[in-house]
Amino acid sequence: MNKSFGFAVRLVSVSLFVAMFFAVFLQVILRYFLGLSVGAAVEIALNSFVFGAWWAIIWHLSLREHVNFDVVYSRLPERGQIICRIVSGIVVAGLLLSALPAAIRYVEVMGRITTGVLKMPLSWVYSIFVVFLVVVSFRFAYESLLAMRKLFRRGENAS
Repeated sequence: MNKSFGFAVRLVSVSLFVAMFFAVFLQVILRYFLGLSVGAAVEIALNSFVFGAWWAIIWHLSLREHVNFDVVYSRLPERGQIICRIVSGIVVAGLLLSALPAAIRYVEVMGRITTGVLKMPLSWVYSIFVVFLVVVSFRFAYESLLAMRKLFRRGENAS
């Protein structure tokens, strides 16, 4: 990730957190000190949280920090681990990309529904899931390519 893109990613993350924090803070002040209830603050906090959580999963977690099952993998020799990385990366990328059409249809349907107070289309909130599917699938595919390169380089060095 280049520096300017990384800065933009962090800026969005911080902005979403700040929006969520101030919305919750505003809701507490208005409800408990002034006796008012502002539904918009709750919506902003919830939508910022949902979008921010997916945003963080996409850009801030390395693939090794995602859920994995490495009981067998850790016992394999290096060549076996590389082959497992290749196969699992391709399988996971394929599965994520195969979910893309249904996810897009779902987000389109959610565009017909608006939030209760701000009347914001829910597709704005859930569109981040489509971004998640695309970006993470490409990250897994890229990791598979790197593993293939490593496997072939090892094979050339052994010859």
